[in-house]
Amino acid sequence: MDALSVAEVIARLVGEGLMEEMQHASASPPAVVEDPIGFWFRMTPRGRIIWEAEGGYWRALWDARQRAIDEAAEAYCSSSNAKSSRGNGSFDPFQSARISPGWDLIAPSCPVIT
Repeated sequence: MDALSVAEVIARLVGEGLMEEMQHASASPPAVVEDPIGFWFRMTPRGRIIWEAEGGYWRALWDARQRAIDEAAEAYCSSSNAKSSRGNGSFDPFQSARISPGWDLIAPSCPVIT
């Protein structure tokens, strides 16, 4: 996920009153991308209530995504094709993980056994 997408979500959450800025400055997406350290955010009480009610779903979804990536990487590294296809792009270990479009993934790094 790129920085501008994250900044747009932060700006939307601030606009909806679910998060607030600690320094009470305007949080436009370009401003957050340019200086993310300059913006500190926290959930508002309303945002915290919604997160407590729905956060478990999103944490479980994230955990499942991570497990799928880990399993695909493990399968790739243990496959007989891993050594011969490494670096030539002929095998995509994340194809089976069904990751959402727009998420940048890095191919797994397999230990080299000599």
